[in-house]
Amino acid sequence: MRVPGGTVARVKRRREGVELCARAPLISPIRLTVICLLAVLVTAVSFAVPTVHAGSKNTKYPTWQQQQEQLRQQQELARQQQEQQRKLQEQQKKLQEQQRAAEQARLQQDLLKQQKQMAEQQRQMQETIKRQQQDQQRITADIARQQQQMKAQQQQLQAQNQQRAVEAARQQQVQRNLIQQRQAQQRQGDGVRQRAEQQQARDNDGDDDDGAESAGPGDGDNQRRPSRRSLWMNQNADQKPSGDGGNVKAPGAAPALADADSGDASPAPASNEPVDIAATHLTKAEIEKAKALGFKPVSETVLPLSNTAVQQLRAPAGVSRGKAKAMLLEQMPLGKFAVNHTYHIFKDQEGDADKPAGPCADAACMPAALINWQGSLRSCTKDVKIGIIDTSFDLSHPAFRELKVSSGQFLGGEQPSPLDWHGTAVLSLLAGDPKSGTPGLIPDAHFLLATAFKTDASGNASTDSIRLVAALEWMNKLDVKYVNMSFSGPRDPLVEAVIQRMRREGVVFIAAAGNQGPVAPPSYPAAYPDVIAVTAVNRNGQNYRHANRGDYIDVAAPGVDVLAALPDGRTGFKTGTSFAAPFVTAIVATQQASTMTTKAVWKPELLSHLAVRDLGPPGPDPIYGQGLALAPASCTRPDNGAIVAAPASKPPRENLPPPMGAGMGIGDWGPAMITTSGGKAAD
Repeated sequence: MRVPGGTVARVKRRREGVELCARAPLISPIRLTVICLLAVLVTAVSFAVPTVHAGSKNTKYPTWQQQQEQLRQQQELARQQQEQQRKLQEQQKKLQEQQRAAEQARLQQDLLKQQKQMAEQQRQMQETIKRQQQDQQRITADIARQQQQMKAQQQQLQAQNQQRAVEAARQQQVQRNLIQQRQAQQRQGDGVRQRAEQQQARDNDGDDDDGAESAGPGDGDNQRRPSRRSLWMNQNADQKPSGDGGNVKAPGAAPALADADSGDASPAPASNEPVDIAATHLTKAEIEKAKALGFKPVSETVLPLSNTAVQQLRAPAGVSRGKAKAMLLEQMPLGKFAVNHTYHIFKDQEGDADKPAGPCADAACMPAALINWQGSLRSCTKDVKIGIIDTSFDLSHPAFRELKVSSGQFLGGEQPSPLDWHGTAVLSLLAGDPKSGTPGLIPDAHFLLATAFKTDASGNASTDSIRLVAALEWMNKLDVKYVNMSFSGPRDPLVEAVIQRMRREGVVFIAAAGNQGPVAPPSYPAAYPDVIAVTAVNRNGQNYRHANRGDYIDVAAPGVDVLAALPDGRTGFKTGTSFAAPFVTAIVATQQASTMTTKAVWKPELLSHLAVRDLGPPGPDPIYGQGLALAPASCTRPDNGAIVAAPASKPPRENLPPPMGAGMGIGDWGPAMITTSGGKAAD
C-alpha cells in the first residue's frame, strides 16, 4: 500500500518533537520551553502547509478527507491488485492442474496403448504357442501313426514270411507226394507191364491167341482200364519229356529267356511256315544290321505298359529258329530276342452235327449232370471276371442276350475271319443264356473276350506269341481273375513269363490238354506249372481217344459230343479238350468265389480243394490226372450268402524283375467295348 509522502514527513516531525520533549530533563528548563514551543510550531506549520507530490502539477494541498479517500483508493487498488494477483495465481494453478491432468491423460492413453500392445503381443504369443502345440500334437500323432504303420507292416511282413514258409513247406510236401505218387505209378506200371509180358509170353506159346486186349481207348468202347494203362506205359516208357525234369508241374522260377528259348526244344516249323523273331530295344542301326543279315521287319509294336518297342523280324527262308537267333545274337550280343511261336486251334476230330437252337435236351444237358452241376451255383460267380482267348465271338447269337462282356481284338490290324466258330462255342459253355438251347454254367459272370486267333480256309485257327502276350496283358489290366485257354502250341518263354507273373498276382489259368493223341508231346500252355491242364471224357467217363496224355494232366471234364452255340444262331455237338476246359473254369471259379480270396494260390493247393471222381488206375494218372472234376455241392459268398460283386482290386504286384515278354502288349486294338444286358454296347 502506498502512503503519501507529506503525511509521512509530518508524522515524522511530530514524532521527533515528542521525542525532543521526552529528552527535556537533560536540558535546562528555558531551553526546554523554547524547544518545545518551536517543536509545536513546526508541527503546526507542517500540518498547515500542504505537501507537494513529486511529479504532480497540483500545488493545492489536499484535505484530510481527500487524503483518507486517496488512502482508501490506494488500499482498494492494492486490494484489487492483490485480488488480481490471487486470481492470476489461481489461473496459473488451474492451468498447471489442467496441464497436469492433460499430462496424466496422455500418460494414461500411452499406458493404455502400451497395455493394448502388450495384450496383442501376449495374444499373438499365445496363438503361436497354441499353433506350436498343435503342430507338436500333429507331429506326435504322425509319428504314432507311422509307428503303427511300421508295426503293421512288420506284422504283415512277418505274416507273409510265415505264409511263405508254410507255403514252401506245403510245396515241399506236395513235391514229396508227387514223387511218391510217381514212384507208386512206376511200380504199378512195372507190375502191369510184367503181367502184360507174361500174357504175351502165354500168347506166344499158343495158350490164348486172342487173350490180349485192344490197346486204344475210345469214346464209347468199354475196354478194361488196365489195358489202357499198359498201352500208355508201353508207348511212353522210354520217352522223357523236355523241360525242367519232366512234365510234373512243380513250383520253380521260369528260365531266363535267352537260355530257355534256344530254338531247338520247340517243334520245327513247317516247311512253308515262316520263322519270326521278337526283338526289343533295337536301335535303327541294329535294325539295319538285321536287314543286312536277311531279316525282314514285319511290324513294330509299342508296349502300352513299358512304352517299349517290339520288332517282329522274319528270318530268311530256310533258316531255323535256333540259327535265326544265333545270327542276331552274333551281331547284337546285348539284344533281347525270342522266337515268335505259332499257336493253333485244330478242328475237332469228330464230325459236327448242327441243329437249330431250342430248349436244353437231356443229351445236351448231360455234361452238366456228369459233373453234378446245380443251376443255383451260377449266383456265386456274379460279376467275376472270366477271360477267354480264342477266335472271334458271334455276340448276336440268341444264347448271349444277357451277356456282360468286354471285348478286345489282337489280330495285328487284320479283321476277324468269317470262318471263326471256335470262340463262340467255347463262350456258350460258360455264358449261354439258361433259357436258350445252349445254357452256360456261369452266365452271370463278366467275360473278357480276346480275339487273338483267326481261322483259315482249311478250318484251322492260328496266332503267335506276341498276340497272346498282348491279350494276356490286356486282361491283366482289366483285373481278370480266371483265364480259359482252349488252344495249344510249343513251350514259349514269352507267354510263360506273363503267365507266371499273373499267377503270382492271383490269376488262375485253365487250358485244354491238346487233341494230338496219346503219344503226342506235352501241349502248352496246359503243360506250364502254373496252368490247370484239362483232358476230355465222354458221358461214360471214358477218355477222349485223341486227347494228349502225360504227367501234366491235372483233371478231366466232359468234352465229347458237347452241345455248343455256333455262329448265325446255330448249335452243334463239338468234341475235344477245348470244350472240356470251360467246365473246369466254371468249377474253379465257383469254388474260389466261396472264399473270395485275393492272395495268389499255388495250383496244387487249388486242386486239393476240388472234388474229383477217380477214373482209370487208382490215384493220379497220365490219362485222367486226379480224375473227373466235380462241382461243389453248394457255394456261399462270405457275406452270408448275399450276392455281391467280386472284389475290384487285385493283390499287390510283387516286385519281381520281369523277363522279356513280361508286360508285353500290343497297340493296334481300340478301346474295349462293354456289352450290357440286352446286347447293347457302350464305350
